[in-house]
Amino acid sequence: MAQRVDWNARDAELIHLFAAPILKYLWPDSDGLNDQLRRAVLSRMEISPGVQKTNRGGWQSQPDLQEWPEECIQVLLARVQAMMREMVRRTVRDPEPRHLADWSIGAWANVNRKGHSNQTHRHLGPHSLWSGIYYVSADDFTVEGAVTGCTVFEDRSLVPKEILHNPDPFK
Repeated sequence: MAQRVDWNARDAELIHLFAAPILKYLWPDSDGLNDQLRRAVLSRMEISPGVQKTNRGGWQSQPDLQEWPEECIQVLLARVQAMMREMVRRTVRDPEPRHLADWSIGAWANVNRKGHSNQTHRHLGPHSLWSGIYYVSADDFTVEGAVTGCTVFEDRSLVPKEILHNPDPFK
């Protein structure tokens, strides 16, 4: 027989430790910029063999996008800086000016076409505080019923999740 335990469950506090904040924003009026970015990336792809890291098929640039001279790249990097500052404003209590300035960016471009993908990976290390994704174009998200062109964020916390009503391990 189970031992009876007297306690007040309302006094228990559930704390979400190590939550992963995600800041999502759809930049308006980006068609022109995206066309310029597409041309810049495809031009770079023509002259560079790229690198093989997490990409399975497709092409990945050297991690030097932040050094590309094209004006469209500079506009993209300004957007990245704006998003980083906003993320700090929303996640750091009373951020100081030094929290919002002098960020360095390491970036690269990926080109994936039908059948290409990037394998599961982590952005870890002392220089990876935030990670971001900017889609220049993400064509059809379904091909013959399969979901494509989507980023999947995996929970690697090893914290057990309720699966009886939701068997999707990525939820």
